[in-house]
Amino acid sequence: MRHSRAILPLVLVCGSLAQAGKLTHQDVQLRLEQPIASYTRPGTPFSARVVGPVDFGERSLLPKGTVVHGIVRSSHGIGFGIRRERTTLELAFDSCELPWGEPIACELQLLTIDNARETVRSGNRILGILAASNPQSWMSGVWFKPAEAVHERRLAGLTGTVGALQNHLAPSPIGAGILLATRLALFRMPEVHIQLPAGTDLLVRLTAHDAPEVFEPLAYEPPPLDLTADLAGLPVTIARAAGGPVQDILNMAFSGTQGDIIRAFDAAGWSQAEPLTKGTFTRTWTAVNKMESYPTAPVSLLMWQGRPPEMVYQRSLNSLAQRHHIRLWRVRDDLWVGAATHDVEIQFRVRKVSFSHKIDAAIDRERSKVLNDLTEVGAVEGISLIERPGLARSIRNSWIETDGAIALARLRKPLGRAPGDPDAKMRPPHELVLKKAARRMVLETRHYLTRGSYFYWGYRSVRWGWSSSLRRFRNTDEQQNCFSGAGSVPCRSDR
Repeated sequence: MRHSRAILPLVLVCGSLAQAGKLTHQDVQLRLEQPIASYTRPGTPFSARVVGPVDFGERSLLPKGTVVHGIVRSSHGIGFGIRRERTTLELAFDSCELPWGEPIACELQLLTIDNARETVRSGNRILGILAASNPQSWMSGVWFKPAEAVHERRLAGLTGTVGALQNHLAPSPIGAGILLATRLALFRMPEVHIQLPAGTDLLVRLTAHDAPEVFEPLAYEPPPLDLTADLAGLPVTIARAAGGPVQDILNMAFSGTQGDIIRAFDAAGWSQAEPLTKGTFTRTWTAVNKMESYPTAPVSLLMWQGRPPEMVYQRSLNSLAQRHHIRLWRVRDDLWVGAATHDVEIQFRVRKVSFSHKIDAAIDRERSKVLNDLTEVGAVEGISLIERPGLARSIRNSWIETDGAIALARLRKPLGRAPGDPDAKMRPPHELVLKKAARRMVLETRHYLTRGSYFYWGYRSVRWGWSSSLRRFRNTDEQQNCFSGAGSVPCRSDR
């Protein structure tokens, strides 16, 4: 009852502001100023700085440079893996301080950690990875299925496919033990801790209850007449080296030299992608096995007007599956164009029997990400938005979502650098080798007997189907009550 009394005035205030046409909530990009991890002591304070709205150019509830203060509410390791399979970290955002030092009441909900392998749950709770579910375990560990019986789960399965081969060739408990010890020594388990170094980007939903007014964004300049027609008339399509189509399109342009671009992206914390070679392929495979990032990982070769890009920049955190990247082509010495997209997951291409990245369909947000990062370090002198209405109409029914415009940024020498390094390695607490080995055996055994079991996934499938049926039934019941006027809960308007 006490909580409901506190929430009711808040709902009324938010409702009145919304009715008055004022902005009350917004998705915002924050950048951590101090590192935090799952081994950070509860109560430890931290701060993050507002980089800007997720959609660049929007009016904002808080201006760039606003400092958000918070504390680590709780943090839990997994010890030997008996009680927990994941590390957890829970954050609490306390207050917001405007750039000129004025405090302002705000409420923040953590939506996601940009390019992170971790997942975010309600209550600003961060869940670490299931370390025993790493790719190399499929072959060398928990994913061996005994050949004698489909439903049998033998302890010998913990030695993996290689162990199964060894058992058939030379069955021996001593041999299995040697093989298991060799696997533990040669194949390391991914880092189990949650580690968010300084410079990590957090995407939050901000609600400012007493904001007197919204803050206007950085004003767009009128595009230069000599460049408007040139950029608007450039071919926008990008293709694979073999000629196949891709979703990427030209959506950015930069006025400046190659040196200006290098200084701008380096200051913003972006890294140049390495070319694909045998060495970089091996490093990529290692990063996949360890479930960690590879800041300079190569990207697939895409062509614009039959030309490969002169430069490729990217920004990641701790996952190879997710990264921001932009391919850049030279138009002339002081003008460059780019295709900026966001890799969000790795998917298997059935037709070509290969793996590739899937990009976020809302490519305008990647354009906003690049502009936010470059303006944050003062590397942009002015921005123009060149409309391409014909392009917007032509791709309206395609897979990507975009307004069709191309953003032109005039570059200058950066005024500073992005805080910290999101790819920096943090040093977790020292643990004995025997403890790590014991934890690995416990985690892999748990995974083998649960998520590696047909019975487990059958149970999960039935539970998922039952929950979906209940949700559909409740939604149908609510809609019927809404139409009949019998429901006690107000009807929700269509969005």
